[in-house]
Amino acid sequence: MDKLPRDPNHKKLFPFFLLAVSVIVAYQVITNLDTVLGWLQTFLSILQPFFAGFIIAYILNIPCQLLTRLFQKSRNRAVRRLAKAFSIGIIYAVVLFLIVIILSKAVPALSKSIGNFIINAEVYQRNMNDFVGRLSQQLNLDINLDSLFKTLSVENIVDFLTLENIQTSINAVMGVSSGILNAALALISSIYFLLEAESFCKFAMRLLGIFIPPKPLGLFMKYVRNVNSYFKTFLRCQIIDACIIGTVASVGLWIIGSQYFQILGPMIGIFNLIPYFGSIIASLLAVVIIAFTEGMMPAVITAIFLIIMQQLDGNLLQPRLLGGSLSLSPLLIIIGITVGGAFWGVLGMIIAVPIITVLKNILDDFISYQEKSKNKKRRPVE
Repeated sequence: MDKLPRDPNHKKLFPFFLLAVSVIVAYQVITNLDTVLGWLQTFLSILQPFFAGFIIAYILNIPCQLLTRLFQKSRNRAVRRLAKAFSIGIIYAVVLFLIVIILSKAVPALSKSIGNFIINAEVYQRNMNDFVGRLSQQLNLDINLDSLFKTLSVENIVDFLTLENIQTSINAVMGVSSGILNAALALISSIYFLLEAESFCKFAMRLLGIFIPPKPLGLFMKYVRNVNSYFKTFLRCQIIDACIIGTVASVGLWIIGSQYFQILGPMIGIFNLIPYFGSIIASLLAVVIIAFTEGMMPAVITAIFLIIMQQLDGNLLQPRLLGGSLSLSPLLIIIGITVGGAFWGVLGMIIAVPIITVLKNILDDFISYQEKSKNKKRRPVE
């Protein structure tokens, strides 16, 4: 059977075919933009547990690498061969142990504190009324909290329990169940992300090598390694700093005599993960809560204690932890946190500092490259 003759121009026509297909696809996407965005949103919501699993794996990979290096120094061949598996098993055993401890210890303490707050709600209401009354007299303001608290009466609460609101509450409970399922899926997927991290990186390098020439690929990988290094350094330091600040704040509030130190201390530590603004917001919340529950004098003492603690943290502890590796102008940090929070919420505020650091380094390299190029052109020819 004779072979069909090949058209010598088919390779020249192929790019035009791809261009035509791209134009048709782009036209369909633009004309059905709402539908496409809906599909994209659904697709991203399905992948959300896997994104969370990747973030968990990325954070846990920091101690996992340390343990892996320790196991690889063992004289036992089996231990060296299974170093990564042992490391992952130990890390997740510690994580599950901490979750059990938190659920068994922190949750009862939290429920007890919330119960005490509800029992003493009338006393706190009177304290708030007195404080706001004195403040409104001094500032000549007309502030009346009685109307606000009347809306929280039993009759209004019963009226609120309509069929529609009950259905909303049921949907919220179902959302909690879905959240628990997504959390379990994220935890399981993070294990596989850790196990297959090396093979995934090798596959990504091979794939990028097809489309990117060696020299640009080397430059790209340089900045990828910088991003990875900055993120790991920043996350490690912020987590250690948050644990120290949360512990110190809990002990300090316990010494001051606050009955809600088990809630306020960890809250200050968690908020401290957000650079600059987190510590300020958490400290203000703690002082306001103590002012209305304990009184003005304990609130003043708490404010002084938190100010001293945050100053020591910002000027001594964080510089020691970071070691100057992420030294940035405060103005750049504030701009980065504001922009990151506007686009990605709390997560954007947390990751803003390493992202700004990488962008600043890229800009510095670009400026240095341009300056060297200009100097070469200006150099006189001998």
